Amino acid sequence: MNRQAIILLLLAGALTGCAPSVITAENKPLVDRPPVASEDGIDVYFAPDGGANTAVIREIEHAKQSIDVQAYLITSKRIVDALDAANARGVKVRIVLDKSNIGGTYSFNAFFSSSKIPVWRDAKHKGVHDKVMLVDGRTIVTGSYNFTDQSELNVENMLIIRDKPKLFEAYRQHFEEHLRHSDPPTNVEGNK
Repeated sequence: MNRQAIILLLLAGALTGCAPSVITAENKPLVDRPPVASEDGIDVYFAPDGGANTAVIREIEHAKQSIDVQAYLITSKRIVDALDAANARGVKVRIVLDKSNIGGTYSFNAFFSSSKIPVWRDAKHKGVHDKVMLVDGRTIVTGSYNFTDQSELNVENMLIIRDKPKLFEAYRQHFEEHLRHSDPPTNVEGNK
């Protein structure tokens, strides 16, 4: 858009009392779509607008016992809020993030410093690039979809895999291995 068009848009907004809005992931409406495909307990979602974010939040909201998350970073306020709500209703939530994301606007501190969810920081590797959520001992959420606002705008893919005990156990062991060598949580009482 050229400069003149922007000025006209701003002027029109000022005259009508309607400021132009910018679409961001946080103010973009959630899209509730069925999976793009399903087969044998595996659902496929895509982003943008393929329902990936809504599907992740739905899994968190339906969790009854536990949610383990392993990711480079979590910056989706919607996902953080859903995890906080799950934790508040008694779901055991544990998170392992990449240690390099300690401070700054899009960081552990920005999203979890006042949370009661324990967050471990893995510094053993060059980067923690997993995008995995394990729910209630039976559901795996994984794919290229990061748990970030940007992923709601990117082209991404996500699988929700249910009732595959061997696959779940492999992911659970992977999570526990990285949890063991990660720095302990500093954002929960008793660990500060």
